[in-house]
Amino acid sequence: MIRLLAVLVVSLAAYVPATRAQDLDGVRQIVALDVARRLRTYLVEYEQRLGALVAEERFEQAITTVTESGTTQLPRRRVLVSELGFVRLPDDHAWLGHRRVQSIDGRPVRADAPRLDDLFTETGADRLAAVRRIADENARHNLGHPRTTNVPTLPLDLLHPRHQAAYRVSMGSIDQRAGIRVARLEFAEGPKGALVAYDARSFVRTLVTAWVEVDSGALRHAEVTLIPPVAARENHVVGVEFEPNAQMGMRVPVRLTERFWAGGTGEGKATYGKYRRFETAARIVKPGERD
Repeated sequence: MIRLLAVLVVSLAAYVPATRAQDLDGVRQIVALDVARRLRTYLVEYEQRLGALVAEERFEQAITTVTESGTTQLPRRRVLVSELGFVRLPDDHAWLGHRRVQSIDGRPVRADAPRLDDLFTETGADRLAAVRRIADENARHNLGHPRTTNVPTLPLDLLHPRHQAAYRVSMGSIDQRAGIRVARLEFAEGPKGALVAYDARSFVRTLVTAWVEVDSGALRHAEVTLIPPVAARENHVVGVEFEPNAQMGMRVPVRLTERFWAGGTGEGKATYGKYRRFETAARIVKPGERD
């Protein structure tokens, strides 16, 4: 443990000279706050770029249940193919991903909710109404309980500067990855929670682990743990990976994993591709296509 801390002091030396072992906790906290500040600056600019993209999502979900006699039943499985729009709503509303399910296990889904295009073209109250209809319509297609938290923008919203006061930030570690320093930061919300609704009367507590490039503040990976206010067999955990996309010229969500409890252990794996940019003037422009 002492050797690990000594290595950490060396890696943090670019920030604050650490000459005494007892100063290490203070150094770690200074670095954590500095990297968190860079992350939040990055996210403000990032949402402007991601907020006009649409992607195809393939989401494989499964629930394995165990009977009272201890017998494990065969998993229930489902594959959702959806269109996912990355939309930042006006007036400081949630920064979310909005899913429109197109097929379930290969069978087309007929939906009465507005198209994702409406999220980009509508404004004000009409836009909020379209969001609610899309969310309500598509949440019911999830295997297990209906939910709207299994989207890749969940950590982006929680880590945004508008929620800064809700979290206590601490440093986990700093590693070198292909010559780039990557910090693991821990964001802990207060015990009562106030950001993610559990039901009509209460909230879950959220814990977010973020892997952040030290120099740029770019978010590489995030894992959100949702802790319900009542005893549960398992917490709900959502992990999202972000990687560079050459055609879009930016990092985009590429994978999402989910683990939850819904009468059994539930797991989900989603992948994202076929990114395209929505042009509000007229049409969807595919990568590489010119006006």
